[in-house]
Amino acid sequence: IVIVGSIGGQFVAEDQPLSYHVAKAGLNHMVAYYAHVLGPRGIRVNAVSPSAVMKEESRDYYERNTPLLKMYEKIVPLGRIGTSEDIANVIAFLCSPKASFITGQNIVVDGGVSLQSQESLARKLLM
Repeated sequence: IVIVGSIGGQFVAEDQPLSYHVAKAGLNHMVAYYAHVLGPRGIRVNAVSPSAVMKEESRDYYERNTPLLKMYEKIVPLGRIGTSEDIANVIAFLCSPKASFITGQNIVVDGGVSLQSQESLARKLLM
């Protein structure tokens, strides 16, 4: 089982309401709970928490906002915004036999942006 969460379960996304944050945080704990309870039955449960993703329905928005895309290139260690395919690839891996000993995990798929301190990000934005 793979649950798609959000970085909003761990970090505050100001454009989302409290209910969104509570629901996403609850999903993270639900993953841990079910991984523990269902593990003895051979059922693995994990989560994938994407950050900003350019989906087909948001492509026009991002393409019209070149400064925003340039900012992602600057602050994301891998130099770009994520794609739906990036998320799907992680989910496919978690559903495959190659992930047979992984359970109860929340994999953040954000190109490494959450690894940086706020101070580092602020400095990058000023440069």
